[in-house]
Amino acid sequence: MDRTGCFPSCWLLVLGDVMFVMNHLANPALNWDIPLQLLTGNTVDISILLRYPFWHKVYANVPNAMFPSDTREQLCWMVGFSETVGHAMTYKLLTCDTKKIIHRSSIRSAEDPSTVNVRAAPVDGESIKQHIKSKHDALQEISTAPDGHTPSLPIDVTGRSVVIPQENGEKLRAKIIETIGNTSTKDENTEFRLVYEKSDIEEALTYQQIMEYLDEDERHQRVWKFNRISGHQGPLKQSDSDYKGSSFNVMIEWENGEVTTEPLNIIAEDDPVTCAIYALDNGLLDTPGWMRFRKLARRQKKLFRMANQAKLRSFRTAPRYMYGIEIPRDYQHALELDRKNGNTLWQDCTVLKLS
Repeated sequence: MDRTGCFPSCWLLVLGDVMFVMNHLANPALNWDIPLQLLTGNTVDISILLRYPFWHKVYANVPNAMFPSDTREQLCWMVGFSETVGHAMTYKLLTCDTKKIIHRSSIRSAEDPSTVNVRAAPVDGESIKQHIKSKHDALQEISTAPDGHTPSLPIDVTGRSVVIPQENGEKLRAKIIETIGNTSTKDENTEFRLVYEKSDIEEALTYQQIMEYLDEDERHQRVWKFNRISGHQGPLKQSDSDYKGSSFNVMIEWENGEVTTEPLNIIAEDDPVTCAIYALDNGLLDTPGWMRFRKLARRQKKLFRMANQAKLRSFRTAPRYMYGIEIPRDYQHALELDRKNGNTLWQDCTVLKLS
């Protein structure tokens, strides 16, 4: 650290870099064998050690430059080697502007005076003013009031819903109700009050956390598509902590592999065919609470035909969300969502589309 002049906070990165190098070099304590080679039995490749030393300034490729006038390189420090990301020549880098760790294999030296990227690293402390901005840049900026406060965030999240992972592995949807605390200044640390659907449980999350959940929810838009019953709990009493209004709970597996616990009474109303198949496969037809599926389970041929129909119905009627907003399946569903939300936004959107 004294020789490179790196930040004191980088001591853990230094330690990781030293351990990586020592594991790839011959050790006199091991009779000049290489530790990693003794561990794996494979000849190690030290090519990655020969390109850049620790804290060497490099330019890393920016794969998603937002505008042609933006530079496609960013200035970083080389702080280690990526053992679990990318191929064998992938480096661990610390960005000079945001001080975050990134992993890149497409890099070049920034200490060669003949190939300096002036836009990525202006010389003599000069700053380059950005005259042209893309639409994406404008959306990402938080508007600033004359008094220096930030009255609004790039995206209004109030009224939207997000899927939040729980400690027991379940993923539940919660609706964003309102801002907590001072509303005159809003930033990424502003907290919002959320209420979980089908319960009165509340939680507080920051704006940044909500945006991360919204991004994850957008990548899995079929969260609420029904797949199968993978297990059950019960019999349960009202005094039990897992009691949800039914003597049995069933473990519902959704399209994306998530599993939630739902009361049997509700699932039996929505999809009695799947419940009957589960009771038949697990010998529960003689158990109180499951006897209601006896008549349906006796007709196996018709049962499985109805199961296929139920899957198609589930696909057509499953709630779908985009950016935390439920989108309608058809015009009648749009009217229902407007009544539920107390506005006419979907109707106005339909009129605008037809005009």
